[in-house]
Amino acid sequence: MIQNNMLKGREITGLPVFAGRKHERFGTVSDLAFDPAKKEVVGLIISGGLLNKTQFLASADINHIGKDGIYTSNKKSLKRLPVEFKGIKEAGWYGSRLINDNGEDKGTVADVLLNDNRLVGLEVSSGIVSDVLDGRDFLPLNNVRNADGDIITIENNSLL
Repeated sequence: MIQNNMLKGREITGLPVFAGRKHERFGTVSDLAFDPAKKEVVGLIISGGLLNKTQFLASADINHIGKDGIYTSNKKSLKRLPVEFKGIKEAGWYGSRLINDNGEDKGTVADVLLNDNRLVGLEVSSGIVSDVLDGRDFLPLNNVRNADGDIITIENNSLL
């Protein structure tokens, strides 16, 4: 079950990023920065802003995530994206097929779910009709066996 205090990745992407005491706008969240080794969201990928270049804002430097934007106390917190991190979109997670140990198709990844900036699970779509009638399922991240390309292998009976 999806808890009320969880944020969806798609709720964060598109939000403006403000820095400093004057809340100067520095760009827009284009993706979540993901550390594949730790299976953890480590920050945000920011596009636009000065010189229209892509920047990175580490989770530790985020002061507040609100419906109106992301806030950080210092514009120097915006840095170059480390090469070991990937964007969730770039990694191809959205729309990936979920296949269980028995080879059964269990749906597609509709969104990623965060709690305190930590990736905790995936929101799973079983198709538009099922989503409307039954709602979407939640897949805890620890039930993901392998995420390779557009196929994600999951444990049997792991959808909540």
